[in-house]
Amino acid sequence: GRIVNVASTAGLVPTPAGALYGAAKTFVVRFSTSLAREVATHGVHVTAVCPGLTRSEFHATAGARASVEGMPGWLWMDASAVARQGVDAVMAGRAVSVNGAVNRAQVALFRLVPLPVVAAVGRRVLAICRRLTYSFSSPSGSTTTKSARSHVNEGCLRRAEARRSDGTLDSAGFRRSPKRRSHVTLTGRPSA
Repeated sequence: GRIVNVASTAGLVPTPAGALYGAAKTFVVRFSTSLAREVATHGVHVTAVCPGLTRSEFHATAGARASVEGMPGWLWMDASAVARQGVDAVMAGRAVSVNGAVNRAQVALFRLVPLPVVAAVGRRVLAICRRLTYSFSSPSGSTTTKSARSHVNEGCLRRAEARRSDGTLDSAGFRRSPKRRSHVTLTGRPSA
């Protein structure tokens, strides 16, 4: 069998923002690597696919599109290429697969550079991204220039308002949880 877990290059290098995201993706990489070793004797291949910037709805859904819109096109990969490379990696039995030559070079470079330098550069890049300004069209058709951060915050507020109106969030902004039925299943000891 084969298992593909989607991680990220953020799980391989320290990131100045999104610490929880990076930590979660690091877990996916380590978990996949360990699991690959455990199940290899059973003919199961496990791969952690580590893409970098990928053209998909991920950034829009996470409310982070504005923070990555200024990134150069050569840093981006198509989702279909990422998926194809992930399938190729699991078929080849590789436990970790970093998608794309640019991403592989970045990961290799970050492994050679001392962590404090990587963190300092990351903070500087993040500060530049946060100061970016750009134009966007509002629903009324007017064009406005705003900072990336204020646009992201407005997007989050619009999504929260939409969720309140469709009943997904309550009036305080908390996600409504469906009624859950709790039950306990008791099992006896297996017979010897």
